[in-house]
Amino acid sequence: MEQLIATYTMQGDAAKIKSGWESYARTYPNDADVLYRAGVAMHEIKDYNMASYYYQQSIGKKPTAEAYANLGSVLHAQNNDSEAIRILETAVKLNPGLQEAQQLLAALRTTNDAQVLVALPRPTTRTIIRLPSGATSSTWPRIPTTATCCRYGPGPAIPAPQHGSPNRL
Repeated sequence: MEQLIATYTMQGDAAKIKSGWESYARTYPNDADVLYRAGVAMHEIKDYNMASYYYQQSIGKKPTAEAYANLGSVLHAQNNDSEAIRILETAVKLNPGLQEAQQLLAALRTTNDAQVLVALPRPTTRTIIRLPSGATSSTWPRIPTTATCCRYGPGPAIPAPQHGSPNRL
C-alpha cells in the first residue's frame, strides 16, 4: 500500500494520494504513526481539514510534539491563530528542542500582538500600551500584520521545511 501511495506522491496526483492514505488509515485506525503520516500527506496536498483530523486522531493515540506542531501549522493555515498558539505551546512543552514549532509560535505571538495594537484606536491622551518586540511608538501605526510564512499563508517569514523530510514542519 505504501509503495502505491509513494507512486501517487511522485506523480503528484492529489486525489489518489488522499484516497490511498484514507484507505490506509481505515485499515490501521489504531496506529498513531499511520494516522500521523496520513496527516502529513493531507497537509502536503493542502487538505487542511483532513490533515487536522488525522493529526488529532494521531494525538489521541500517541501524543507527540511533531503531531502537535503540525496541527498548529494546519490551524495557522486555516487562520485559526489563537488555537494554533495553544497547540504549538503544547508541542514546545513536549519537545523544547523543536525549533520550527518555537519559531512559528514566536511569529504568531508577535503577529497577534501587532494585530491587536493596530485594531486599537490611536490614543489621544497619555496611555501606556505594550508594544510588540521591535516596535516603537513611532512605528506603532505602521506595524505590518502579515507576511509570508513558508507556503502556509499569512504570518512572519519562517524557513520552509526541507523537501522530503518526514516531519511536515
